[in-house]
Amino acid sequence: MANQEKSPKKKTSKRVIVMACVCLILAGAAGAGYLWWTTTPQFALTQIRDSIKTRDAKTFNKFVDVAQLVTRFTDDVIFVPAERTKNLTRFQRAVGLGAFRIAKVSIDNALIFQIQKWISEKPGDGCSLEPESERPDSPERAKVPENPPISSILRDELKLEKERLKERTYRKMVEYAATQPDTLVHRIFVAPEGGRRNTVRKIFRDYGFQRKNLKKVDIDMVGEKCLCTLHFDCPVSGRPVPVTFELLRDNTSPLSRFRVTRLIRADETFAAAGENADQQVQGLVAHGLAGVTFSGVIQETKSILMRVTDRAAGAGEDR
Repeated sequence: MANQEKSPKKKTSKRVIVMACVCLILAGAAGAGYLWWTTTPQFALTQIRDSIKTRDAKTFNKFVDVAQLVTRFTDDVIFVPAERTKNLTRFQRAVGLGAFRIAKVSIDNALIFQIQKWISEKPGDGCSLEPESERPDSPERAKVPENPPISSILRDELKLEKERLKERTYRKMVEYAATQPDTLVHRIFVAPEGGRRNTVRKIFRDYGFQRKNLKKVDIDMVGEKCLCTLHFDCPVSGRPVPVTFELLRDNTSPLSRFRVTRLIRADETFAAAGENADQQVQGLVAHGLAGVTFSGVIQETKSILMRVTDRAAGAGEDR
C-alpha cells in the first residue's frame, strides 16, 4: 500500500520536472530567436522606422551612421560629378575642385546637423533652426618673420593668392546656387548659409520621400551587405523613384547589428525624380570659374610681385 501511495507523487514530480525543462527550452529558444531577429536587416529597418515616428534620436543613430551617410552622399552627388566636368584646363580644374573642397566640410556639417535636428523634433514642432552660417573664412595674410628672404615672401604671397582664388570661386558658386533654390544640388550647396529652413526635410517632402508615398520595399543580401530599396511615388516627376540604402554589420561578429551607412545609386534616384545632378554641379563649376584663366592669374601675380618688392624694401629699411 505504501508503494502505491508514493507512486502518484513520483509521477507528479516527474511531470513538474518535465514541464520545467520544456519551459526552459521554450524560453531559451524564444530568447535565441529574438537575439537572432535583432541581427537582421529587417530589425534595423523596423527600429529606424519606429525611431523616426517617435522622434527617438538615440535609437535612430544606433542604426544609421549619419556622418558616413552624409559624407558619401555629398561625394556621390556633388564632388564626383564636379571631377567629371569637361573642357576645363588643368589650372581651372585645380581651382574648381579646390573650391568644392572648401564647401564640402561646411555642407556636410550643415546636413548632419539638419538630420539630427529633424529626427529630434517632437511632432508638432513648428520649425527647425539650422546652425549659424558656416562660411569659410577668407584667407588672411600669414604672419611673416622679421627680415624674411624675398623667396619666402613670394612663396607666401602665391599660396595666399591661390586660396583667395578658390574662395572667390566658391562664393560665386554659392551666389549662383541661391538664384536657383528649387534644384537639388543648389539646395544642398546653400545648406550652410543659415536661416530657418531645413534642407533635408524639404527634400524629403518635395520629392515625396514620405510614408504615405511608399509603395514597396525590397531587401536583398549581397554577400555580407544588405541593400534595401524603398519605392516611392514622386509628385515632382510623376514616376516611381527607388531609394537604395546599403546596410553593413557594425563589425565582423555574426551577432552584430546592421546599420545604414550609404545611399547608393543616388544619381539614378534623383534622375527618376527629374533632377540631373551632374548637369547642375557642372553648371556651378562653369559659373564659378567664369573668367578664371591662367593669364588672369599672371596679371594678379604682377600685383603680388609689387607687394613682395614693397615688403622687401620695408624689411631693408628696418635693418
